[in-house]
Amino acid sequence: MPLAERSVLRYWSCVRKLSEFYGKSPDLVTAEELRLYFLHLKTENKLARQTSTQAICAIKLFWEKTLRQPWPAEVELVRANPQFKLPVVLSAQEVRQILAQVDGIAFVEFGNEDVVRHKLVQRIVEAYKRHAEETGTARRR
Repeated sequence: MPLAERSVLRYWSCVRKLSEFYGKSPDLVTAEELRLYFLHLKTENKLARQTSTQAICAIKLFWEKTLRQPWPAEVELVRANPQFKLPVVLSAQEVRQILAQVDGIAFVEFGNEDVVRHKLVQRIVEAYKRHAEETGTARRR
């Protein structure tokens, strides 16, 4: 399996860290020690999911290809939890305020009379307009 040079170096680093953690050759590490090591990375070192996944992949490659051992399924359960970050969502008014400071940008507002392609689209625009009027969120020009 060909790997990029940087990947090889990172993978060797992961296997070396496992060996240093237990103070013995990585081929002497048991499946239970593997599970405990990955649990340590998750709970004590608080590794990001990408980093813990890299460590798991590196050691799994070593375990299966070099040692020719079946990968213990229980190790997969200790992977770090994914971190979800919500994107920043700006309101239409905030976007307008930001873009209004840029030379060469103009705003064009379309009403339901401008949308002639499909009757359903016209009804959607009208529904938004009614909602804005009812809730007091009508656009200001």
